[in-house]
This record gives sequence, C-alpha cells and structure tokens, in this order.
Amino acid sequence: MKKTIPSFLFAITAMFLLSSTAFAYPKISSYMSSSFAQKSSSTQLQEVTIADDTTTPVITAKYGIRIQIPSTASVIFDVERTASEIYLYGEAVNNGKISSKPTVVFGDKDKTIVIPVTQDFSAGESVTIRNMAVEGFNTTTSESQYLLLIYDNSGTAVLDTNYFSIYTSSNSDTNPPAKPTDLKITQLSDTSVKLTWTDPTDLDLYLVDVLRGLNNEPVNGVPYKQISPGVQELTDTGLQIGDTIKYQLKAEDGPNLGSVTEEVSYIMVKFEEQTTEEEVATETAAEEELTQEEAATKENIAEEETTTSQEQQAEPTCADLTDILLTDTICPAIQLLKNKNAIEGYPNGEFAAGSEINRAEFLKIILTYFGKDISAYESAKLGFKDVEPNAWYTKFVKASKELGLITGYADGTFKPEQLITKAEAVKILFETAETEIDQNVEAAPFKDTPLDAQNAWYLPYAKHAIITGLDGGDANGNFDPFHSMTRGEIAELILRFSQLK
Repeated sequence: MKKTIPSFLFAITAMFLLSSTAFAYPKISSYMSSSFAQKSSSTQLQEVTIADDTTTPVITAKYGIRIQIPSTASVIFDVERTASEIYLYGEAVNNGKISSKPTVVFGDKDKTIVIPVTQDFSAGESVTIRNMAVEGFNTTTSESQYLLLIYDNSGTAVLDTNYFSIYTSSNSDTNPPAKPTDLKITQLSDTSVKLTWTDPTDLDLYLVDVLRGLNNEPVNGVPYKQISPGVQELTDTGLQIGDTIKYQLKAEDGPNLGSVTEEVSYIMVKFEEQTTEEEVATETAAEEELTQEEAATKENIAEEETTTSQEQQAEPTCADLTDILLTDTICPAIQLLKNKNAIEGYPNGEFAAGSEINRAEFLKIILTYFGKDISAYESAKLGFKDVEPNAWYTKFVKASKELGLITGYADGTFKPEQLITKAEAVKILFETAETEIDQNVEAAPFKDTPLDAQNAWYLPYAKHAIITGLDGGDANGNFDPFHSMTRGEIAELILRFSQLK
C-alpha cells in the first residue's frame, strides 16, 4: 500500500529530509501499520520501538521519551489501562537506561504519553514499548495518521515509520465516558457555592450531569443541572448557613452514561465579606490621582522588580528541580522529601508543586519518607478489586493495608487514582508515624468539622492537628477536610510534621 504523508505533517517531514546531514534524529517504528474499526473499544497499539541516532544520541534523562497522537486523529491514550499494562524491553532496559515498568505521565488531554528515562541513551541504543492502549475511534481518518516522537524541549519530532487509520464500521458505540475528576466546592457567599471539576478527555463527551443533595436528603440520581463540555463549573445559590450541600457528577457521550463520581460535600459557614465594589472604585480613583512623579516612581519600581525576577531565574535551583529555586519558601520541604528519596521530578525536570496528587502517589511518598519496608508485604493478599496485581503502586497499597493505614471502601475498592484529601492525608500521616491519638472528641476542632457521623472518622486527627500546631486552619477557622491536596502542600505538611516537638 502506498504510504501518504498527511499535509499537516509535510513541513515537518521535509525539515527532517533536508536537515538529516546536520542534525541527529532518533527513530520511532511501530511493528506494522494498523487499521482500527470506528467505535472500537480500547485497543493496544502494535509494539513500538524507539532507537536513538546511531552517531549522535539525543534521548536524555532530562526530557524522557514523548509519544504523541496527532491532533487530527479521534484517538487518545487509555490512561488507566496503559499505566497499568505498559511494558518495555530491549537493550536500553538491559543497560539500566529506562525501566521495564515505568511510571508514565500523560498530557495534552491524554494525546501524549511521557516515559521517563533514567540515563541518557547511547548512540543507536533502542527500547521497545508494549501494551500502550488507545481509545476513542469516533470518526474515520481521511488520510493515514502517524505517531510522533518528541525527544527534546523544543518540540522537535519525528514520524513513525508505519501508519494507522480508522475505517468505517457499523459498530455501536458501547464505550461509556470516563468520570470527571478534581471535584472541588468553593463558598462564594453566605448563600452560594461554586462547584468546579475537570472534564474527562473522551473525544465524544456530550454532557456532564450534576447530581445534588441537600442536608439529610441523599444525592438525587436525577440530574440537577446538565453542563456542556468545557464549562467545568456550576454556581449554586439559595443556600443557608449550616446547610450541607453534596454533589456527584457523571458524564454522557450520547448513547452511554459514565460512572458516578465519589460524593463531595461542604458545610455552609458565615462568609467573610470581601472588598465591596465601592471600595474597589475608591481605590481605582486613588490610583488615577497619582502625580506624574509618583507614576514614574512606580514604573521604576516595576522595572526593578522585573530585573530582580530575571536575576532570580538564574539562581540555583532546589533539589535539581528546574521549577523550584533555592530561595523559594517551599524548597526546604521539597529538599526534605528528596533527601529521603520520597519524591522525584517529572521527566522534564520539574516538580510541579501545584499539581494535585492521588491516593496511590501519596502512599508511595509517605511510606518512603518514613522508611517503611514495603518488601515485607509483597506476599500479602491485596483485597481491592480495582488494584491491578502488577500496577506500579500495588506494593505500596499492600503495605499500607497490612500496616492498617487504609481499609478501602465498602464496595471493595481502594480508588488509587482518586485525589487525596486533606483529611485523608493528615490521618495517614499520623498513623504512619505511629502517633498516639486521643480518639475522644468532645467539641468540633474547626468551624467546618462539626461532630457528626459523616466526619467521625477524621475528627480525632483534625483535633490532634490543631493541638500540635500541624494545622491551625485558615483565617475563617476552617479545616477544609475535603480539599484535594497538591504535591507542594503534601511536602509542606510533612515538613511541618517533622518540626513538631
């Protein structure tokens, strides 16, 4: 079959051909060209081999290996399946340059997979990747598509030697969309909250259903609101102080309904007044009354701040992480965990302090930080139906279960990909450290942690957090127990714990 190059990639291909004598390029080669039926279910790609340039190697530990699906193809990586099933073999694995079971990262709305490289490749060194799974297949391809290998920070890419295509099929769409993630409730006033989330990456996403419950009423299975893809927020009004508002979400793609998310809830408290519009207007008017001399002074200060910012960029970085400076306030927390081998950066060298962290990732950090011997629990029974025996995090889940740090949910799941909440993190932190906790709680530790059955499991730990000074709550006296923790917040939490007397 004649191999045609898509027009949108012609310029890239031409660059490679014209520049081949001046630059070094690795090679990406699928085992063979593939055709997928429209509306297929999740499917594994053929084996894909990555081989570095035979004279000047360019695949490095700094950038890792990035494989990207073209934006014109209605295909994305099946994140859950790929993360648990991916397997690498070949000389680069044998030489210790890359792991056979790497912890991969997905980006670009799951059109890109990043495979970390532990050491720079040698000239001609290669690795073969098995079990990368893709899904979608919503529309047929008008021309052949090619995987892209991106191997440096400039976005330089090479094309797969073989193509893939999607052909017309009479298949029915039976693939439900994934769940929305990152559910978060933010109070806006005494009577309103804002619910935010991240849409699933399914390419045929049609609607997101918001399910709602108030106070003693459970979450209603009938959608309270239906939100278009991309909006990712809902403002809910008409509430009162003391109300408990609860939400669950599920996605629709037309013929299929996705699974319902875990419930998130929030108790309405007295809201601290924000700056009024009148105060803002007054401040604006005052700014406009600045004299020319004052304005010039402010401009000079701004220039000095810009210069300082530029100088800071040249400062030494923290723990060899490119996005954290040695002078950043978070550096001591990150350095503490790095010294314990409890954290590591992403393949691009960044720590990404603002990125949220899931339950499995948190267990790895906390067990490693406290030096727990997880190998002692390798033969233990797992007991969670949603944890694959060969997943990268399975050993940490086993150890945590045997140590009594986790029990899982009533339905027999652990939910490793679910974001870790503040209440969960504090509880597991204290228990991993074998801290003695007084289980008797006679008064609400924080404004938003009343004494009720829903909060009972974490109240002793919230109480101990405030007594020891680990967490004193925010300016309003709230603990925010269901806040999804970020990587940076986890690092700072552990640092504060290490400083307790």
